[in-house]
Amino acid sequence: MGDVVQAATMLGAASRMDASFAPYANYYDRAEQIFRGQLVEQMFQLKPGIWRWSKECLQKRVDKEMTNAAPELKAQAVEQRYAEAVKTAERMVDSSLAPADFQIG
Repeated sequence: MGDVVQAATMLGAASRMDASFAPYANYYDRAEQIFRGQLVEQMFQLKPGIWRWSKECLQKRVDKEMTNAAPELKAQAVEQRYAEAVKTAERMVDSSLAPADFQIG
């Protein structure tokens, strides 16, 4: 998509220098709309259900990691990790979701 946006941007710039390119300026406008839409979609937002899903994932991970622990200890670990996840998510709101932002593991 970057090449399309770049080409459309060049057409938009050229249309200001040469009137014969003016009909192609619409491509620039559309490419800009697409680019802005992609940028907005890449921003982290808290969506409905994310907390329930997060807690379920944390529960599965704790169950896998703490196989011999008492249920009370597992519940405590889930709540502690959940509180940390909430703090992290609140800091991430409106941040870019570049691949480098994610940590797997």
